[in-house]
Amino acid sequence: MFHFPDGEATVTLEDVEVLWGLKVDGDAVTGYIPTKDVSYWMQLSLDYLGFVPDTVELKEMVWKQTSLSNQLRIELSDEQDQYIYVQRARVYCLLLLGGLMIPNASGNKIQFFYLQFFMDVERCASYSWGGATLACLYHNLCEAALARRSNVGGACTLL
Repeated sequence: MFHFPDGEATVTLEDVEVLWGLKVDGDAVTGYIPTKDVSYWMQLSLDYLGFVPDTVELKEMVWKQTSLSNQLRIELSDEQDQYIYVQRARVYCLLLLGGLMIPNASGNKIQFFYLQFFMDVERCASYSWGGATLACLYHNLCEAALARRSNVGGACTLL
């Protein structure tokens, strides 16, 4: 239960599942950053998303939302190979994940770490995205409640 100026609130896994339709059972969204080698992430981004992040993004190991959304402005035609559409779908997924479901406090950066969950398109549906979303929200609310940060990240629209 979290106490706010206008009352108490709590969000449950059922809320996340019903309100957003996110899966709450399945594989946990956990992992590690395999390496901080810039060339590794450049190649991974090129292979799985179809573009190379700029130098600042590589240095911080994040994509800016504008970099990802700029990729969506590139028009696709019916003659494109299937992998191009899969790359585009990954960009959409990263934007949804980092912009709505598990945003950081700044709300405009998406960690390279998350790409590992979208590399295998078939496995992507096996993750508990609702559980990860709720865990992120609770973590950020706790951090704010303990005055460790001044702004709250996470899926605040669930509140």
